[in-house]
Amino acid sequence: MNGSAEGVARLAGLADVLETIRRDWDFMTKEECIPVQIALQLNDPSSLGKANRLRDFRVIKKNLEGALQAVVNEYHQGFNSSIGTYHSIMRHIGTSAAKVQDLKQRVSSAKKDLTSEKPEVKNLAVESQIYESMLQTLSQIEHLRDVPEKLDLRMGEKRFLTAVDILMEGLKNSNKPDLKGIGALQDLRRGLLNQETSLAEILVEELHSHLYLKSPYCDGRWKSYSNQKDNKTSDQLLGGGVIPQATVTKRTLDIFLETEDLTKEMVEDASKNIEAESLHYIRLLIESLHKLGRLPAALEQISQRLPVELNKVVEKTNLEVDSRHPASFRGLSNLKDGKAIDAVLSEKDERVEVLNDLLYTLFSKFEAILEGHRVVHDVVKAISKRDWSKDNTTTLSGGFMEIWKLLQSETRSLLHDYITANESRAANSNAPKAAQNSVNTILAANSASQKKRRMFKFGGPENSDALIKANQDDLEAILKANVPGLVQDSAVPVIREAEETQISDGSATGRKLLVESTVFNMGHLLSPSLQFLKNVKDIIPPGLGVAPSTFTSFLDDFLVNVFLPQLEDTLRELAAQTTGELDAFRQDTQWKNVAQRPVMKGTSGFLSLVTAICRMLDSLPHDQSFSQLIVDLLTDYYEKCHAFFRTLVQKDPNTLKKSALWVVPGELESTMREMWADPTAFHDFLNKETLVYSKLKGTEGVSFEDIISDRKTIYTLCILYNSMDWFSRKLKKLRQVTDIEDPSKDEGTRNRRWNNLNSQLARDSASPVFLPLTKDLAEAFDGVVNTYSELTNTILFTLRAEARTHAAHYIDLAVEKTSWVLENEAPEADPQILTLNTELVWFDQDVTSLLRFEEQRFIKAGLGVYLDHLLIRSCGKIKQMNRKGVDKMLLNILVLQQNLRNLVLEDGVVGDGRDEQNKQVVALKRSDDFWKFFNTGPEDVLQRAKDKTLPYTYDEMKDLVTLWYSETFKTGNRRESTIAARRSLNDHLIQLSELMWEN
Repeated sequence: MNGSAEGVARLAGLADVLETIRRDWDFMTKEECIPVQIALQLNDPSSLGKANRLRDFRVIKKNLEGALQAVVNEYHQGFNSSIGTYHSIMRHIGTSAAKVQDLKQRVSSAKKDLTSEKPEVKNLAVESQIYESMLQTLSQIEHLRDVPEKLDLRMGEKRFLTAVDILMEGLKNSNKPDLKGIGALQDLRRGLLNQETSLAEILVEELHSHLYLKSPYCDGRWKSYSNQKDNKTSDQLLGGGVIPQATVTKRTLDIFLETEDLTKEMVEDASKNIEAESLHYIRLLIESLHKLGRLPAALEQISQRLPVELNKVVEKTNLEVDSRHPASFRGLSNLKDGKAIDAVLSEKDERVEVLNDLLYTLFSKFEAILEGHRVVHDVVKAISKRDWSKDNTTTLSGGFMEIWKLLQSETRSLLHDYITANESRAANSNAPKAAQNSVNTILAANSASQKKRRMFKFGGPENSDALIKANQDDLEAILKANVPGLVQDSAVPVIREAEETQISDGSATGRKLLVESTVFNMGHLLSPSLQFLKNVKDIIPPGLGVAPSTFTSFLDDFLVNVFLPQLEDTLRELAAQTTGELDAFRQDTQWKNVAQRPVMKGTSGFLSLVTAICRMLDSLPHDQSFSQLIVDLLTDYYEKCHAFFRTLVQKDPNTLKKSALWVVPGELESTMREMWADPTAFHDFLNKETLVYSKLKGTEGVSFEDIISDRKTIYTLCILYNSMDWFSRKLKKLRQVTDIEDPSKDEGTRNRRWNNLNSQLARDSASPVFLPLTKDLAEAFDGVVNTYSELTNTILFTLRAEARTHAAHYIDLAVEKTSWVLENEAPEADPQILTLNTELVWFDQDVTSLLRFEEQRFIKAGLGVYLDHLLIRSCGKIKQMNRKGVDKMLLNILVLQQNLRNLVLEDGVVGDGRDEQNKQVVALKRSDDFWKFFNTGPEDVLQRAKDKTLPYTYDEMKDLVTLWYSETFKTGNRRESTIAARRSLNDHLIQLSELMWEN
């Protein structure tokens, strides 16, 4: 331990010395260093020399010598022992060389002895060769006798490569010249030929069994929808499509292509069941057929049986899904019944589950089938290069493209069946061809089908036990695996007659439709279809010259020529149904589920329809035609709503009510728009609005026919306003401008739109819904939404004006129909005033209960200002009035005041529109003070004018002063008093004019 520690210390000392040399004396370690020059510099005491470092040099030299001596002391024993070992090794090498030389001499002597000729040995060699040939022939005959037994054994074990080798070797040996003349071998030779044919047939059937997933060993190559759903979230399945297994674990085909070396011949592994690895088993079968010399014929059979086998897969899957989802749960409905829309558009409907089950399961099988054909393609191509010394790429690509075209056709048929109604399929059938069928032909066909119908059948157990069925399936699987051909290998079970009637009403392909056919299925059909096409791109072998656009080109054609016309017809029918019902313009009883304020049933239903369309279009590639269709539907619905509004506010078919007539684009409409747009400037426009009302009312006034007297109409207008406002707000949220170009322009755009869509398949189903719009179409959409907004404003302005028309009508009617010269005090207000109050009350109730606070404020605020104006300007319409008449007018004002106090808004603003700080001011104070001047006389008016405290215009005060003298003019007995009164009136008016002019 101490010696080791000392050695480590010595090595550490050497390392320190070396580190010092590298740091301070590195220039002496270089090749260009001259020792003599360094020595002279170390002895040079001048400023250019290094005499000051001489002591350091001696120290480092001493330390280096000491470190080297320590290394020698540490390892000298090992140096001594290695010298002895070297001499021992050299001694052994010399001994071995001598032995080798001796062996060479012995070999040369033996060779010389063997080359010497001996006759007796030569004869024995000839006889030995004859006997050996005879034994070899007998061995070959014995081997040929064992060939059938070995062949059956290997075929039972499904070691087909070994079986083919045994068979081909047996055939080759049986046809050798030395055995061909043996007659006893003829039967054996014929048996081997028969076994060759049987083996070829078994190989073809086994190949089809694995290509089309008939073998139970193929179950791992595809997944049913239920198994996929267990591994995925609900959003991935229902909102954005199933993420394929390849994204989670590596695809089986990829593993096969990476691990298999197709350039070399396949070697069987007897230690494992190769059929469990289906793709490897397919290669085994192809290699076996190649060795058997039957590969070209087998490829031809695959091509011929392809449509039939593929159809069996589709029909079997259809029946399996049908059995998993009882028809009673699917609830097939008809689009024409009134409640079908919600069911068709429901995201969590049982029918959506059925479609997902069918498509995801079927497309998973399609992928597995295509993977099997890819293996066939690659293996045959490798065999062509390896053994045939040529590349059959053209022939092979044609075979592979044939199955791809068939899969495209099946996909197109599925989409067509589940979005096209039965009557549409009948209408789109080939009419000219049908016309060629005569009546006799049709009758003959029916007769033939009747003859082929089974008259009876053996009955089975009514309720099959699940355990019995499971055992039966296991038994059939075992028989198929071990005794090929014994069990009928059909993918389609026997169809009962009861099912035949259902199929007759099914798809155009004759298969039973599992759910009702509707265009709204497209949103659920396209997602798995696109996922399937995306996976197909990874399966298609490279070098076939297949452009990426061909994968989705048939979908482009389908969307444009089939789906879009069907979508347009269906949506127009649903829109007409939704908005054309008898109660479409009535309040929706379920409005609380969709809006904060009551809306019309037709509007809520139509928005649900539009939202459902947008959600469906979100799963489709963007196409301007789809969005244009939505814009057209919105335009049609606006026209219906606008027409309904006009029916509510029309006086007769050609004339509108005053309120609607007043708010057409003009001075009043622009004033109201300013008041509605900027609530802070609301009161600044009240006087202007009042003057515009006065101008519009004119001398004709407002008749009873000019006002909306039906409370239901006001109620409906409020509902219509809520509906249009709510609908326009919702539409604005749907707007989304995209930079996607028109897909019809070029192929690259079409590819991008499918790729963009494919990236959105995993979108959350609860995410917001948008309507994709191009820039040009967005302008049209904005224009339609603006029309709804304009209609909303028109309704709101009409409601505000309607309250004013009621006031104008009843106040003018009260002034004109009432006598203002009374002998006694009036016991109550005029009936017209009471009627006005009643109508304002229910008007306020409807507005308050239906509209938001902002709309309530806009409609009611400022009403008192207009009432003040009407009550003051009515002075000019009264011919004569006395004090009792003024008291009656003040009573009318008081009644209106009390009613207006009930119209107080939530923020305390009263009906005359005053701001919150003046909310305690009595409503109609201006008109109340105005009529009180009648009792004080003209002198008080002049005094107030002189004091500049008169808040009225000259025209208003002129009417009041004139009315004050009206009683004198009518009751004057003498001409002198009348003239004096008129002179006094003129004097007061002149003074009033001068004073107010100065002010």
